[in-house]
Amino acid sequence: MVRQGNINKKVHLYRYVTRGTFDAYSYQLLESKQRFISQIITSKTPARKCSDVDQEALTYAEIKALCTGDERIKEKLMLENRVKELRLFKTEYTNVKFELEDKSMAFPKKRDYLTDKITQIESDNEKRNKISFENDGLIKNFSIKINGTTYTNRQDAGNALEFSFSQISVFSDKDKIFEIGELCGFKISVVYSSKDECFKGIVKGADTYSATFGLSSTNNIKKLERTISQKIPTKLENTKNNLVRLQQDYNSAQEIIAKPFEFEDELSQKETRLAELTNILNAETIAHKNTPKQEKRKPYYFGKDKIISARKLPNTDKENTPLQQNMVKE
Repeated sequence: MVRQGNINKKVHLYRYVTRGTFDAYSYQLLESKQRFISQIITSKTPARKCSDVDQEALTYAEIKALCTGDERIKEKLMLENRVKELRLFKTEYTNVKFELEDKSMAFPKKRDYLTDKITQIESDNEKRNKISFENDGLIKNFSIKINGTTYTNRQDAGNALEFSFSQISVFSDKDKIFEIGELCGFKISVVYSSKDECFKGIVKGADTYSATFGLSSTNNIKKLERTISQKIPTKLENTKNNLVRLQQDYNSAQEIIAKPFEFEDELSQKETRLAELTNILNAETIAHKNTPKQEKRKPYYFGKDKIISARKLPNTDKENTPLQQNMVKE
């Protein structure tokens, strides 16, 4: 009715279910499917693992019991599905808890690292604040020392920088750092990055800051200047934010670690009830198997001769008809 080709503007859909039949289990499977699909789509729970129920199968004995309307079997099936689901949740809870505990143990070391890093960058930022910059981030009174020579012209400094590149072998000197000069109290080095396959500049104070070089030698000098004017305060702000985020994550982790498993009581109750039902049903099954079977009655087959002999022929005094004669002969 809701597919292509329907010519009705409005249709009514009806779903019929019968109480005390297999319908309840079928809808239980659909509910389990919908629940784990919704977890993935909506991310309403922290679970990162879900299990499909396509492999949930009934034995023939269970289907027979469902057909007979045994409510205990249906209860057992419902309990099994719910217990499996709760055990999955508990496994995920345990894994997350262990992961957070590991992160909590590493927290002091990471906190100390970021604290030291902030101290170093703040020292570089104080040095940077003493330098006068243009609005575009370039140094007003430009002066750079490269390989022992001081340059106040960016074009000449770029040529000297490019000459430094020629002294580095892109085959044997990969990832080796070569210090070539100084800019506003910061040491300047160059390196050929094997990962990015290009030359990079390194500005070093208490901490280090990098710039990727291009083809223009003059622009490469400007990149070194903007590394000092722009990247130092940016890195300081990002590092402080990382420290705040690390502290927040640690606090959240402690709350989660201290929180017990939400469905622990329900899981315990349902496991106990499931064990009771299983024992009862197993005991009944064993008792049924041990019950002596009734002696089967031997089947009695009526042959044609028995039927004929048991059949009373009418008017035996009269002359038999040909059919009767044949029956008597047989």
